Amino acid sequence: MNVSWKLEKGVLSLADESGRVLSLDLEGRLIYFTTGNATYRRTILNKFVKMRIEKGIRRVSPVPPSEARVVISEAFETVDSVLKSDCPSDLKRNLSELLERINYEWLSRDAEKFISVYGGGVPIIPPDQYFTIYVRYADGCPWNRCTFCRLYPGVRYRTRSVEEVESQLILLIKLLGRGIESRRSVFLGDANAVNTEIDRLVEVLRTVRKHIHLPLYAFSDAFTTPRNKGIDEYTLMKKNGLERIYIGIESGDEEVLRILSKPIVLSLAKKEIEEIKAAGIGVGLIVMSGAGGRKLAGQHIENTSRFLSTLPLGRGDIVYISPINEYEGSDYAKIVEEEGLGGMSMEEKGQQADEIRNRLEELWRKIHNSPPEFAVAPYLLEESIY
Repeated sequence: MNVSWKLEKGVLSLADESGRVLSLDLEGRLIYFTTGNATYRRTILNKFVKMRIEKGIRRVSPVPPSEARVVISEAFETVDSVLKSDCPSDLKRNLSELLERINYEWLSRDAEKFISVYGGGVPIIPPDQYFTIYVRYADGCPWNRCTFCRLYPGVRYRTRSVEEVESQLILLIKLLGRGIESRRSVFLGDANAVNTEIDRLVEVLRTVRKHIHLPLYAFSDAFTTPRNKGIDEYTLMKKNGLERIYIGIESGDEEVLRILSKPIVLSLAKKEIEEIKAAGIGVGLIVMSGAGGRKLAGQHIENTSRFLSTLPLGRGDIVYISPINEYEGSDYAKIVEEEGLGGMSMEEKGQQADEIRNRLEELWRKIHNSPPEFAVAPYLLEESIY
């Protein structure tokens, strides 16, 4: 039987002769499973997303429990195929121990333990943080008034004490077990850990590093944080392990920002990013395709690209382009209707993302006389779950 396997950075990858490929952590938690038609990702909280290419467009959709059970069953069959093959005895021994855990019931129970530690689900993570250890330090969002967002419904914003964070981290390390070897970073959640009181934030960063030596990442915003943090605070964060800060810019156009209820002063946002970069911290900047609808598309593309092109971005930084979700009943959807902005389809949002990317590169080359060294990547909320 033709099978292959690989163990790298705490992730065990297996492939059978049918072309199915799966990856597990060393506790038997499914991470990815690829069939001939799609790739499934399972999160630590036992949520599943399905990723596939249709007519050249990448589609991501949530997977209901009934379909997830089928995915788990197929993954079990793949492991069983490897066990029946002529694979090394130590691999067989390890897989035999893990096989009993590759079922929906065990994975559900395991996820419930994590949810209990967090005190609920985890709202969102950046796309490059799928292999992180999420540590809840600030519950919810201190602003929570963006017209397009429904990530924190009914969540009362609060920051946790250093003692709470440390207790949580100890429990997470214990729960992860050998699976911790597959984790690449620590992410401080939820929406804006960076804007918390600096002495406590530094103590939290130090506490995390005392228990686990991985780079740290967190969200910030571009309207309250620049009024409360500066180069000295960012330098302290860098000194204590913070490697990248993610900021939702959404648009470089003031009219679009008004519609989104983002009270960003672009000059302050630019100053914030300059100070973060001067402290040696990378940035992940999130802008939206489709924001402002068809009516404001031209100015949104141009002004967003121009704003980004003036920033001190370099290698290790990321510009994420996220298609706006026009949730039925949301304030944003109402504004689109009332102001006649014209909602955009996913195809149109994808086209606009390409236009922003291309215009940004064009302006960057013109201003800096060199190609951009930072990455530009998609950010799909449906996929960015923990």
